[in-house]
Amino acid sequence: MAGVILGGSHITKAVSDQNFFRLMPEFASIRAQLQTMKVDMHSKVGCSSCKKRRIHNNIDGNFAAIAASLPDSRAKVLKQYLGIAPDQKFYIRAVNPANRQLILKEF
Repeated sequence: MAGVILGGSHITKAVSDQNFFRLMPEFASIRAQLQTMKVDMHSKVGCSSCKKRRIHNNIDGNFAAIAASLPDSRAKVLKQYLGIAPDQKFYIRAVNPANRQLILKEF
C-alpha cells in the first residue's frame, strides 16, 4: 500500500467539519483562525474555489505544524478521521514556526 502525504484535501475535509474540532481539540487555534477570517465552507455565497484558496494560503502551514507535533496516539486518531488505513504510512511535511526548519514526520 502506498503512503499518504497530508495535503489540501485532507485539510479541507477537516476544517469543513465541526466534529473534527471536537475530536481533535489540538487544532482549536485553527478553528479560531477560521473564525477570524470569517470563512464558512458551507455557505452558498461566494466562490468555493476562492474560499479554499484563501483557507489554504492561510492555514495549511499551521495545520501541518500542529499535526507534526501530535503524539503517536493522537496522530492515529487523525489518520483514522482522514480515512487512512492503519497499515498505511502517513507523512506530514511542515515547517517548524520557531526555527523555520523542515519537519517530516511519519506515522
